[in-house]
Amino acid sequence: MCNAIASIIFAGRNYDKTKSGEVGRAPVFLFQTAKVVDAALKYDSKIAKNAVSVFNRLAGQSKVLDYTGKALKWGMNNINPLICASGGLKTLMSDDKLTTGITETGALATMFAGEAVMKCIVNSSAVKNSIQKASKLKLLKPLFNFIKKGKFGGKAAAILKGAAFVAASVSAYSLGHYLASDVAKEINSSLGRNVQKSEKSPKTYA
Repeated sequence: MCNAIASIIFAGRNYDKTKSGEVGRAPVFLFQTAKVVDAALKYDSKIAKNAVSVFNRLAGQSKVLDYTGKALKWGMNNINPLICASGGLKTLMSDDKLTTGITETGALATMFAGEAVMKCIVNSSAVKNSIQKASKLKLLKPLFNFIKKGKFGGKAAAILKGAAFVAASVSAYSLGHYLASDVAKEINSSLGRNVQKSEKSPKTYA
């Protein structure tokens, strides 16, 4: 569920980037959307079993479907390399390849580092213990009971984890881009390059 929430948000953001002209983000949007569908199917095991059964039967009759299924599986498992590839394509298509290359590298490197740290935090025993202790506090107990009995009972923690992961990724990307922009200015200056129009900061998303 956590991955599904993050994938939904990231898919929407990558769709915006694709619309803004970053063609390298189109495959990322496609495979993240496929991850959302895959997670939704797994949530309902009966539907998932039937869908897999039908697809496997059709794939056995069609090489195209078989290759499509393998391509989708590969793409869903390799989102980060695809994001890196999109950054490389953006650099190649840029008028100022040096500046774009530096800012994209800095932004993506910081983003991946931020995501790795957040994964460790949200899955740590310290966080789980803190949530468990908080649920027993007199002031918060009614809220936790409401969540448990509500529609999103077993999913509340996963939703919060997904949101936290996205927030960390977005913030780290923006911070990395900001810092790398300063580095790019220094490098351009040391090389005597007069960049008339520096790359604008991106919308805050990865």
